[in-house]
Amino acid sequence: MPYPIIKLPYGLRCRLSKLVTPVERYEFQIAAGNAPVCPPKLQLIHGSYGDPRFICNNGTISVYRDYQAFNTDALVVIDNDILVRFEGRTHLRGFELQDLTSETFGHILFDNIVSLFLLNCSISKSFYQTLKTNFPKFKELSIENNTNREYTINLKDVLFTLPHLRDLNIACYTSNNWITELLQLENHSLKTFDIYFEQIGQFEPFNLDDLWKFLKAQKPGFLFTISIYDELGKHDVFVSEMRKYLNENFVEGDAAENDCAYLTFIYMTDYFAWHLPLDDGLIVLV
Repeated sequence: MPYPIIKLPYGLRCRLSKLVTPVERYEFQIAAGNAPVCPPKLQLIHGSYGDPRFICNNGTISVYRDYQAFNTDALVVIDNDILVRFEGRTHLRGFELQDLTSETFGHILFDNIVSLFLLNCSISKSFYQTLKTNFPKFKELSIENNTNREYTINLKDVLFTLPHLRDLNIACYTSNNWITELLQLENHSLKTFDIYFEQIGQFEPFNLDDLWKFLKAQKPGFLFTISIYDELGKHDVFVSEMRKYLNENFVEGDAAENDCAYLTFIYMTDYFAWHLPLDDGLIVLV
């Protein structure tokens, strides 16, 4: 059973107040239900903002209160006993693993951060775990351009570490076995999964039977999107085979029902869709 902080001697609480971060001091106050639990400092919140952007450059973190703004007026000053609150969609750009434990985060309350967008970050298994610790409530994750050349995005790593994810969007080099990795995931919380192959050489053809098996196992309402950029037409033959396979196993076109599983396929500027009605005992794809 935790020891009630309010029962600590006054002098010890003063010392504690000097050692903790603004976030910890504020959480002590909330937990104790008593503002002066950490005298002599009353920890105030100096601002609340939505959809912040964090940019890390060689270990130096700049915080912007609006992910669309980069001017100095949008900069949030983080120093001394400043405490700010953020909510909404959070953007992290240029982060290494050690940057996620920066003292900057000791000045920020993350309330209702449900969505994370990672751009040019050095992704790893430990990176996922630290994200889970720093942002325990997020359910949407987008990853664009992993800068860690020693680690290729592995879907098993993502969903085993973050089983609560509802939406996953990946636009970077992914394991060539990504479809096999998905088949090994018996339980997940995903409602949408988007995978984008936006660079030449990024996409490799996969077993179409594996695609069928994966989609067949999904719950109604699941939305799966595959997008391939192929300016040189390297995968024209595979795409043609894929369309033939899906046309033989599904009905081409958008489904009228909303209570179904969906598939969309984008090849350059071409959009394709397939579905099967639920009353056939199979999933529906759109």
